[in-house]
Amino acid sequence: MKRVVLIICFLITTIVLYGCGRDEGKVDNPPTAPIRHSNSIEVDMYLDGTYSMAGYVDFSSTTIYCESIKNIERTVTSTWKKDSVRYFKFGDGINNIDRNSFLSSNDVGFYQETDTSIQKVVDNIDGKRMSIIVTDLFQTNQDIDSLVKSLKSKCFSDERMAMALIGIKSQFNGTIYDVGKNLMSFTYITTSEIASYRPFYILVLGK
Repeated sequence: MKRVVLIICFLITTIVLYGCGRDEGKVDNPPTAPIRHSNSIEVDMYLDGTYSMAGYVDFSSTTIYCESIKNIERTVTSTWKKDSVRYFKFGDGINNIDRNSFLSSNDVGFYQETDTSIQKVVDNIDGKRMSIIVTDLFQTNQDIDSLVKSLKSKCFSDERMAMALIGIKSQFNGTIYDVGKNLMSFTYITTSEIASYRPFYILVLGK
């Protein structure tokens, strides 16, 4: 028992003498960048209107996906005194839509597009505005390389730009496309268990 006590005392003494008594390993705090709060914001919201997204809204009750879409807009309008929000639907093309069409995104009929080429949206964004892209990140023909190239060109090559990728799991009742090397598709229905929910993603790009 005495031996154990002596060992503990030795360890404590060593920590006090060598762990706290020297400044050699001291690291200065990183510089703090000044942040200026803006009273206004300009936002472009892009909604993926392809068939693969329909499963997020094919329910008799609201889903996490539907609520998240509403909360994005609500956050923008409630946080800044002045806001300018434009709405877009993308798939076979990129189309400017009005707010009524945006609100219809909780209906299955909104999702009738076939081509998911997210890189075209990234190439199209206005660098002076914040862009919010809502998608399941399922690229047509699994063409991820084109998306990465567009992100590097539009965002990572400009020090003023930043990107955030937010994943959210939601209820799903629909078809998942372009799976595996044979680009198979299958029906997927979530249960009441959150673990079965399917993720969708919010890609935010801006200064």
